Amino acid sequence: MFDTEVEIYRNNQLHNVDLHNYIRNKKVLLCPGIKLTQKPTLTYLKYVDGLLDNYKLDEVIIINSTDDKFFHLLIDSYYPRLTTVTDLSKTYIKNLKESKKKSQSTGYLLKNWRFQHLVDNSAEVGFWEEPLEDHWEHLISNKTAMKKIIGKDQPSRRLFYKMYSNRHISDVWKMEDTHVNLLGNVRKNAEVNEFRKDRGTLARMGSNFWYFTLFGNEYLESCLKQ
Repeated sequence: MFDTEVEIYRNNQLHNVDLHNYIRNKKVLLCPGIKLTQKPTLTYLKYVDGLLDNYKLDEVIIINSTDDKFFHLLIDSYYPRLTTVTDLSKTYIKNLKESKKKSQSTGYLLKNWRFQHLVDNSAEVGFWEEPLEDHWEHLISNKTAMKKIIGKDQPSRRLFYKMYSNRHISDVWKMEDTHVNLLGNVRKNAEVNEFRKDRGTLARMGSNFWYFTLFGNEYLESCLKQ
């Protein structure tokens, strides 16, 4: 799975390394570089960065399979301890797709597959992922996630049900212009205040909503304690 040459960002430069050799004798967590400019993602990355302080983990690797070089600088500016890797051959994601028996195209997975891949000395220890389909069904059946998202907070509860009611109109899981898509076009002054309130509530829900499986992942942390 890891037999591929990648570019790794070190000391403000990109270096070619063999990924298999690089992670040999290390415990690492691999995460895909997806939607990195979205605030929920940056908050989520803060969480995985904090794992380096609390557990015996050699590195957290953010792996990207596009020719976007800027993502190295973006991650480094926020979380310099995270290791950024470019795999232009897409070998890792293709092997992972086969291993996890995913039917979606590689291109779709590169844009949407959010996961945590815990590896020790090149051997898989654990794998966790956000659903690629039926997001609402997965979320609603996850009682722990639901408690984190809405709990006793009435504005969050109200907004949650609004988004759920509009689920056939607006796909909030894409995180693309979610604030606008949530309400449609704001045409009346009376709608502006409601829009602002919902935007603030949505920001509070943040990573708990879009990363409801991976953000604060107790199963991952349990494996790291062992």
